[in-house]
Amino acid sequence: MSVVASSPGQYTLTVYSFYENLSHTRWGLDPFLHTPGFVRSRSAFLFTSVLAASASFATGMAALCKRLCIHRDSLARRIPFSGFRSVEIVLAFMVNIPWMAPGRHWTNDLTCAYLSTALTIALDLSLNKIVLPSSTIRPPGFLDRIAKADCIEAGRALEIDGFGDMDAFSPQARRLLRTRERVWLSLFVLDRGYV
Repeated sequence: MSVVASSPGQYTLTVYSFYENLSHTRWGLDPFLHTPGFVRSRSAFLFTSVLAASASFATGMAALCKRLCIHRDSLARRIPFSGFRSVEIVLAFMVNIPWMAPGRHWTNDLTCAYLSTALTIALDLSLNKIVLPSSTIRPPGFLDRIAKADCIEAGRALEIDGFGDMDAFSPQARRLLRTRERVWLSLFVLDRGYV
């Protein structure tokens, strides 16, 4: 599966190269769930971010990479004011952070802006809450010690993510719910790494 971008020459940018070579640095991406079709339908920002990251490491793609980065930056500036919220947008902000060039001054460094925007959106989506019933392996009695305010029902979580008509016990729903948890943990680790 590849994405073809037409420009003065024909470039073929393989999305698989992102999963094969770069996605190990971002723990929130699930190669079975985040296929090019799914990502493209859910978030232009994540799709563009994945393509820009892939192009930045591909030979002969400098011009395409520059255009993708400009488009990605334009989308990133619009998101905080647009009201768009999704797990994929949080992932997109996280995907961009490892390859951001540092600014000349701390006020020019977009890392903090990207990270804080990702955290804000994640909290708006309740990614910090434990999904019940949980399919994650936890020690016995763990959930008994968790306050109800720190939990969210699986159906409600799917509804927030735009999958309200999906059965919460289906394999696809469980994968989506696990992705929520994985994205929150990844964001937590990323935040601690940059503090």
